[in-house]
Amino acid sequence: MPVNEDTLITILTVLDNDQDLLEEFVAETSTVLEPQFRYYEIVLVDNHSMDATAAKVQQLEKTYANLHYLRLSRRYDSETAFAAGLENSLGDYVIVMDLRSDPPAAIPKLLAEAAEGYEVVIGERSPEPRGHFYGWIERAFYRIADVCLPFKLHPNASYFRCLSRQVVNSITRIRNKSRYLKYLNEVVGFEHAYVLYTRKPRRAGHSLQPSTFEAIASGVDMIVSHSAVPLRLAAFLGVVASFLSVLYFVYILIVSLVKHKVAEGWITTNAVSTMLFLFLFLILTVLSEYVARLLEETKDRPLYFLESESYSSTIYYKKDMIEHKLNVD
Repeated sequence: MPVNEDTLITILTVLDNDQDLLEEFVAETSTVLEPQFRYYEIVLVDNHSMDATAAKVQQLEKTYANLHYLRLSRRYDSETAFAAGLENSLGDYVIVMDLRSDPPAAIPKLLAEAAEGYEVVIGERSPEPRGHFYGWIERAFYRIADVCLPFKLHPNASYFRCLSRQVVNSITRIRNKSRYLKYLNEVVGFEHAYVLYTRKPRRAGHSLQPSTFEAIASGVDMIVSHSAVPLRLAAFLGVVASFLSVLYFVYILIVSLVKHKVAEGWITTNAVSTMLFLFLFLILTVLSEYVARLLEETKDRPLYFLESESYSSTIYYKKDMIEHKLNVD
């Protein structure tokens, strides 16, 4: 799909108590887009912020054109918030951004690669300092993911990415309750390109990485939701535990036949019991995780609910042109 001044561009970001950063982001993004594109929209998905984000958006809608505001009815995980934005976007290309760290100045780099024919252009983070423990956890996750998941995840791939309309439509057709944009990008396929960029935090002292607990929880959820390997490993442990039980039973029979007086060995008995219970509880833990995911997936309910939706007061003069363009395309 060609990229020119008539291409409709969507910028998508999620708001999470970001009233102090919002105007700066909108101003920078508009400055980048206006000279190059006649048609664009900035989709702001408010993940039920508790500060004055909603009031700030209402103020900006009177000043800036082409804002599209969605407020979720309650707080969801960021992946669901991004899914809401993708479903409500209009663009021929949708650029997903983290308002807190992704620089709008890098948008033209992504679109330049898209113009070369790539359906997915992903922002690759330049190396960033990591704590030793967090870095070890991150490396361990990607090694495990390489074994468990059918698609390879790029360690430095960020959420800053440009998706063609075909890719967006493909991703929104996937109705999994557990959603990870990085993984869903790999599931739908299409040709990828990577663009190196440096993240720039807008808020002083803001960490660019999630907490260790959040990272571990997210990694476990991604693997359990999209891979049967842990379940098969649990089944294998069950077979091993059963085999060890049989061996121990054979050992007891042999000892009882060979020796007339057998001293009761509480150490051996307890050791074997402990090992078998270890296997048992590991298996139950894995099964519990899968049952929980299965229960969540079988609930017949929408991914999210909207509390409100609004547009810039100056967006409507372009509405007919946008509708005409979409109908023609």
